[in-house]
Amino acid sequence: MRGSELAQRPCSRRAHFIQLGLYFGGVFFLSIDETVGFHETVDVPLREHFGLTGIFYNPWVFFGAAFVAVFVALLVPFLFDLPRHIAILFVISGAIYVGGALGMEPLDAFFEYRYGEGHLFQVIATSIEEAMEMFGLTLFLHANFIFMAEARTNVLVRR
Repeated sequence: MRGSELAQRPCSRRAHFIQLGLYFGGVFFLSIDETVGFHETVDVPLREHFGLTGIFYNPWVFFGAAFVAVFVALLVPFLFDLPRHIAILFVISGAIYVGGALGMEPLDAFFEYRYGEGHLFQVIATSIEEAMEMFGLTLFLHANFIFMAEARTNVLVRR
């Protein structure tokens, strides 16, 4: 299905805005958290309370995984409303991003616990994590630009 056909599909306007609101709310929360670092403030108290070590040294991953599970469950209907190739790109970009953020974090935590923050292994793991996040984000933006081009959406940029 082409983007222009998607725009003409009958869809409850309210349901569409709820889906977009959930999406934008989730992305807004993630961007604020990335700036403020709330997810990292829970690490020390939980680590000390439960005596976490090794791959569980950064326990924010559990909250992150729960957030991702809820976020994905709420966005599945939105994905089904997209053209198939765009939805596939969204899923792949999300998997790469989350794979970096949540998948590399246990390895990073292990190196941080074992060797300390700033050790070469920990820095490499963190660099891979950040690279995966940036690649996932770049692919997501690419998918959005493809969708906009197919829907013949114009973006006006002014200086």
